[in-house]
Amino acid sequence: MQDSELIIELNKDATAEIFECTDEGIDGDLFKVVPIMIDEIINARSNK
Repeated sequence: MQDSELIIELNKDATAEIFECTDEGIDGDLFKVVPIMIDEIINARSNK
């Protein structure tokens, strides 16, 4: 993580300490959030 340009955290626990070390944090369930993210990426790529 030290050499990363961007760190994004996805965690169901909004109080998790890892959120303090990340650039962006998402409070949510992996199995609900990731499919939405995939759809958004596909939509963004098709609108170029």
